[in-house]
Amino acid sequence: MFPYQLHKSFTGAAYYQHELLSSDMLIHGFFTRKGGCSTGEFSGLNSSLNSGDLFDNVNRNRQLIKKVWPIRGIN
Repeated sequence: MFPYQLHKSFTGAAYYQHELLSSDMLIHGFFTRKGGCSTGEFSGLNSSLNSGDLFDNVNRNRQLIKKVWPIRGIN
């Protein structure tokens, strides 16, 4: 059995969660590239400010992630 479960959020972003890390006290997951606004070689849900992607695209992608999970410290 595949230990990761795929979730698709209301924003269009997709992410995996591992069943062994499931807890009410831990938000975890691994986002895929689906659902983001970056284009070209950064196509998708790029969230790295150091990648060379446009700042506005990265910022919009980070806002999409924050809508899925209430993460502090991400702007």
